[in-house]
Amino acid sequence: MNHPRRQNAFTVILLMSLFVPLGCLGETPIGPIRATMSAPDLQYLPPEKIRTAMWVLAAEIQHLERLMTDPTQEEHGAMQVVVAGTLQRMKIAARTLDKPGRATQHPVINQNLGNFLSRIERAQRAVDRDPPNYFPASSLAGSCFLCHGGKTVTAMWPPLRANPRG
Repeated sequence: MNHPRRQNAFTVILLMSLFVPLGCLGETPIGPIRATMSAPDLQYLPPEKIRTAMWVLAAEIQHLERLMTDPTQEEHGAMQVVVAGTLQRMKIAARTLDKPGRATQHPVINQNLGNFLSRIERAQRAVDRDPPNYFPASSLAGSCFLCHGGKTVTAMWPPLRANPRG
């Protein structure tokens, strides 16, 4: 007596035993299997990379705030160099999160990073002028609120205050 269900089950088991091991290989007859299965136009940003970039940005923003609230700390020429260096480090940190033409798994970063980078570049151009204009650099701390709203990364970092003198 022929059992069609048993034959179907046997066929499925036989085919699975042939094809499942292929999934463990890096290459398959139909092409390579990617280690991270995500859409090809989605760039994965590891959480530690985001945290590192955000910590650098927070440190540099605080450094800028200190410079802007007490500009007598630096003489005129030295302040221009220090502020320009701070802005350059911020730009480098922000660019580690920037994947032009590709989205990340963080919609808030996708939405606001381009604007933040533009503000840094605008501040750099203003600082490079003669005489330098520090206003765009001093307003960069407000850029944190684009993504973080009223929440800053203050649980582990000294808070950014709206009025640094009081």
